[in-house]
Amino acid sequence: MAKIPVEDEYKLLWPTAPGTPARRLAAIRPLVEQAGLSLRVAGPPALQVDVYFDDEAGSLLAAGMSFRLRKTPGRRLITLKMGHTSPPHAHGRFQRQEAEAEVSPAEARTLLRGGEITAAPFFLLRQVAPSVGPLHPVARVTNRRQVAILENAARGQAELALDRVTYEVDGMRRGPEIEVEIENHRLGRQELRALGRRLEKELGRTPSRGSKYERAMR
Repeated sequence: MAKIPVEDEYKLLWPTAPGTPARRLAAIRPLVEQAGLSLRVAGPPALQVDVYFDDEAGSLLAAGMSFRLRKTPGRRLITLKMGHTSPPHAHGRFQRQEAEAEVSPAEARTLLRGGEITAAPFFLLRQVAPSVGPLHPVARVTNRRQVAILENAARGQAELALDRVTYEVDGMRRGPEIEVEIENHRLGRQELRALGRRLEKELGRTPSRGSKYERAMR
């Protein structure tokens, strides 16, 4: 089996966040710059809609895994996330194996009807979790995401996402929540950790104790 990339990110909930993405960025920018990083906004906020799948027993949720179909303007992606290479959710830090692939509209419709497809993340799911039953949609997470790129002097990078998230499960809607994600691309791990702690301390954020799928299903 090919090596599966590991996602390394911090997730922080921001209960007192300002009301607009621009004001949230304005609050974060000086803290990022104090950490020795530049901040570059990567376009306007964009809508993404995630449908999470599980079997009748909730096997993926119980195993700390997730499988989702994400729709953004012009694209559909499936993503399998699994495992933790550090203590789960320690101080809002998430390290998980992640397999992702773009799928066609027809493949997306097949998944939503409870069918199976041949795309690599779905195939991998069946390999690593053969006891998981037929999958069906269990949660819908709607997110308006503002993305910015963080960069240090050595051109190491991280992606900062400001998410306004709502959850829908069994016809019941909750939210919105504001979540900050910092995904490491080429920053040092200690640099990423220091930035996460700085944002947590200065802006009163709370480290996330669960993924979006885990929070949707609470």
